Amino acid sequence: MDKPTLLGELRPYWERFADPDYQETMEALRVVVHTEGVMAGYDNPTLDGLLAWAVQHEALRGQTMDSTGSPYLLPVPLYRLWTCPDTGLPLWAANPFQPHGPNVKTVEYWHKRMIRPEHARKQKGQRQPYGIKGRYKEKRVPLPAQTARTWWADCIGDADEVARLMDTVEVMGKRRKALVVEVRVEPLEQFRMCRPVPLGYFDDPSICTARTYTGWTPPYWSGVPQCQAECGMPPLG
Repeated sequence: MDKPTLLGELRPYWERFADPDYQETMEALRVVVHTEGVMAGYDNPTLDGLLAWAVQHEALRGQTMDSTGSPYLLPVPLYRLWTCPDTGLPLWAANPFQPHGPNVKTVEYWHKRMIRPEHARKQKGQRQPYGIKGRYKEKRVPLPAQTARTWWADCIGDADEVARLMDTVEVMGKRRKALVVEVRVEPLEQFRMCRPVPLGYFDDPSICTARTYTGWTPPYWSGVPQCQAECGMPPLG
């Protein structure tokens, strides 16, 4: 299996964040985000995914990565719990964001409208836009959403660097519907992992519950199979 690609622009971040001395300085934290608008998406946002985006956005100066070197090694200022021996990808000590306070689950819709015929380039013999099928087909796609205004995620990391990177995040959720208005990073008495993690992380996988095949490390995309694995919930306590 191919090992992950570490871009040159990301190497200084990886070398700093992965340094053993730096890792030992990390502490349990709670990242609290106040938002306006709904949080859309089938899954809650992930803290390590947001931080990975913030790092690559800063390092690449807003340019996006293509898929030619996928999977990529994405550094974040979090404690590395484990490295998958097969893929070389890291498991970070971070939970997904959870809603806090009043929250209602709802559905948002996004629409794709057919281009107006007068806006389409017309060539001799070219068919006119057709809104029932093909490239111009109109769509109305439902998207789950939640109305909570406060979200938090627990982790083990560098408080200053987590806060600095989170301050660059302006929106969260699918379709950029949740506007970030405030971010706080607070000390936490104890971190406890409460999300599915790869079975290979455990000495005895039989202790896991709620097994599922899912993403476990940034970028969490289903199109990157190395980031997917059979996972289970760690035992309580």
